[in-house]
Amino acid sequence: MACEWEVDRAVRFMISTGCSEFVAHIWPLISDTDRQVHLAALRAGRRFRPSVLGADIDTRIAQLPDEIREHILAEIVSESGMDGIELAARLAQADVSPKVQASVIEALLFRRADRFVTQVLRTAPDEVWHLLARKGYTEEIADPDMAKRLRQERQRYLDGETDPLSKIRVLL
Repeated sequence: MACEWEVDRAVRFMISTGCSEFVAHIWPLISDTDRQVHLAALRAGRRFRPSVLGADIDTRIAQLPDEIREHILAEIVSESGMDGIELAARLAQADVSPKVQASVIEALLFRRADRFVTQVLRTAPDEVWHLLARKGYTEEIADPDMAKRLRQERQRYLDGETDPLSKIRVLL
């Protein structure tokens, strides 16, 4: 039991410092396929400092599977300061996975980082708009033109959907 506490304390310290010298210890936890492991690592400190992941963070994250990238980038938005928000928005904008982009946008919306939401949506493919419209984010987008497009996307989905339960879920 004491060993677990010491490991948690050490990880908390390493993340809190933000020193890239700890990347060899932190990266295996962050990139672990077990969601509980990488979420616990990202949430270990008061604030997650992305600098702890080293200078090649863009390349490292891009090489991860979609599902892990989705979790990691959304958590970086949620658990870090402006540096993490900027990083996640930049990586999401360049990401090829619509699910990753939508997940980051959801986290950005929760943090009220409207400028970054606009930045990611500006280059997002139609699938991202479709995912956000299905999840009911039509009223969350600050940019009026983007909000209008999202409402149109939601209406297209509702017009084409045959399952009444799915329609109700989107409307609620």
